[in-house]
Amino acid sequence: MFYIKTASKNDLNAILEIEKISYPRPWDLKAFECELSKHSAGSSLFYAAKRESDDRVLGYVVGNIVVDYIHVLNIAVDEEFRRKGIAEAFLSKLEREALKMDVRSMTLEVRENNEPAVKLYGKMGYEVRAKREKFYEDKYDGLIMWKKL
Repeated sequence: MFYIKTASKNDLNAILEIEKISYPRPWDLKAFECELSKHSAGSSLFYAAKRESDDRVLGYVVGNIVVDYIHVLNIAVDEEFRRKGIAEAFLSKLEREALKMDVRSMTLEVRENNEPAVKLYGKMGYEVRAKREKFYEDKYDGLIMWKKL
């Protein structure tokens, strides 16, 4: 079992490790510190999932608040814990927080060949609204997906 909490500076080393295994061009520590700062200022949402038994960080999500929508910047789950509902729980958490702020839309971008993520986002009601051709490694399209809350 896991729980979701606001990410903290103490979570960043584990988040960086998950980031490195999840993305070909991972964010660095400064990027995550910036997101923590933005969260403190109220312009970003930054959460970590932790295992209940030992508080191990299992994944994270970062979303920016952009006037009337939230843009999910990054979402990743440790390989060992994928397909256990963590990413879905992250998106549900962001959606609940958006509604509390009277924000009624969410958006994200996903690499077209990330089939598990594309499938999850579709299942959760996100629709492809645009593409960035050959955006990733000059090879894969980026799918821009939106959801009305």
